Parts: sequence; C-alpha cells; structure tokens
Amino acid sequence: MIAQLQADNKAAMDKYEAESKELRMNTALKLKLALLQLLFLNQSLYQVKAVVQAVTFRLSGLEGRIECLLK
Repeated sequence: MIAQLQADNKAAMDKYEAESKELRMNTALKLKLALLQLLFLNQSLYQVKAVVQAVTFRLSGLEGRIECLLK
C-alpha cells in the first residue's frame, strides 16, 4: 500500500516536473518572440522616421525653390 502511494506520488511529481519544464520553455520562447517583435517594430519605426525626415527635407527644399520662383 505504502509502496504504491510512493510510486503514485513519484509519478505525479515526475509528470508535474515535466509539465513545469515545458511550460517554462514555452514561456521563454514566447518572451523571446515578443522581444524579437519589439526589436523589429523599433527598427521599422526608425526606418519610417528616416523616410519622413528625407521627405520633409525634400519638401522644405521645394518650398524654398517655389519661393524663389515666385519672387
């Protein structure tokens, strides 16, 4: 009886440890994926910022040319 309870307890503990390990690995993978997504978003935002700055620079140059032509 006691041996059976000990065996059942060990089996339950082994199952718990395996599931716990899998959960930790899944959580770590999800966190890494989220970090990669944030890094990609951050890089994308810098690229968009660079494009906006370039367009703004070109527009300000065009405004200056138009003002010169209108004078």
